[in-house]
Amino acid sequence: MGRRRLSAAALAALLLLLPACGAKEDVPAVTSRDEPVTLVQATDLHYISPAICDNGAAFHTMVENSDGKAMFYIQEIMETFVDEMTALQPDGVLLTGDLTLLGAKASHQDLAKLLDKLREAGVQTLVIPGNHDLDSTSALSFDGEDYASAEGLSAEEFETLYAPYGFDQALSRDEHSLSYVYAPRKDLRVVMLDANAGGWCSVPDETMGWLEQQLKAAKRAGARVVAASHQNLAVHDPRFTWGYQIVEGDDLRALYEKYGVLCNLSGHLHNQHIVDGAVPEVATSALSICPNQYGVVTYDGETLSYETKELDVAAWAAKNGRTDAELLDFAAYSEEFMTAVNRNKTAAKLADSGLTEEEAALLADTVARLNTAYFSGAAFDLAPYEEGIALWRANGGNRHLESIAAEAAEDYRCLTVTAGG
Repeated sequence: MGRRRLSAAALAALLLLLPACGAKEDVPAVTSRDEPVTLVQATDLHYISPAICDNGAAFHTMVENSDGKAMFYIQEIMETFVDEMTALQPDGVLLTGDLTLLGAKASHQDLAKLLDKLREAGVQTLVIPGNHDLDSTSALSFDGEDYASAEGLSAEEFETLYAPYGFDQALSRDEHSLSYVYAPRKDLRVVMLDANAGGWCSVPDETMGWLEQQLKAAKRAGARVVAASHQNLAVHDPRFTWGYQIVEGDDLRALYEKYGVLCNLSGHLHNQHIVDGAVPEVATSALSICPNQYGVVTYDGETLSYETKELDVAAWAAKNGRTDAELLDFAAYSEEFMTAVNRNKTAAKLADSGLTEEEAALLADTVARLNTAYFSGAAFDLAPYEEGIALWRANGGNRHLESIAAEAAEDYRCLTVTAGG
């Protein structure tokens, strides 16, 4: 296909796509039972290869009209993550889907090269695809003011490319999806569940049968289970259900409860959130979006703990001699970029509202700053936003703002689960 200018209509259409065998007899445990296992979960990387993106005008237009992902520094974000995992040396790094921005094969290939560095450092990475990763018809390359279609990646190619990152190390693999089980030690198993093979946000019936067999096998072996998926088992926000909650989500939660699964780790929403219950679910926020964090899980045979950790891109930049001021104060840059993107989008919607310029600016700023605070998963004080909240309510309200305000006192960055019997 020839080169094209990124028109407003094309941009709007593209933005709709943005806001996811055999068994081995035994595998050696990575750690002894007396040592805690450490797992890291990162999700929604949305990596794009520099080979197909020049950070030019067309790419800027798309990113600045999206949801605030810090895409202009996605290479630096990923290199920081690789460095931090190399230093941490966890027993497994779980990458739970939307590995790439738009599913281009070149992005997958270059991401795999970054993961090679972790493998060389002795860190095992486990991957599953998200809704943007396979057979993508929206894969694009960007060059200056133009963009063009790019080659995507099939499920078969995904499995081959990422063979060293979970598939070849699996205790068991499902024949009907890219799901598999990995054992970091004899008393703990990790289920990496592909929720794309049964259609949009769905798990095939055959995979559900395979999954129950794996949970039975874990129970017979005296092993507890941590599950992971890209899309969510639970409803984290009633405004986001179809396409967010796995179609079989309720059935999966019931199955996990039956077999004592410790928790499910997911993403997809881009904001940090937890739904508690018999089988709690953590939706870890996108690594690519402020505050650019990942989840650290520890399990000692009795207790599972989860907490978030923010990437220190500024430290990576200083160590590598980078002089870009935005990189050297990356946390502030990422927060302001996300806020500015959402402020501008809201302001555009208010352009013909009949409000004064000052009123429209206050409304846009209130929603943008509340949204940034909410995405982090941290509790926050509503007091600084009271004037803007009152003005919104006087002018018909805002559902997103009210949803955020209702959860302002909650901290969704930590979870502790007692393994029990």
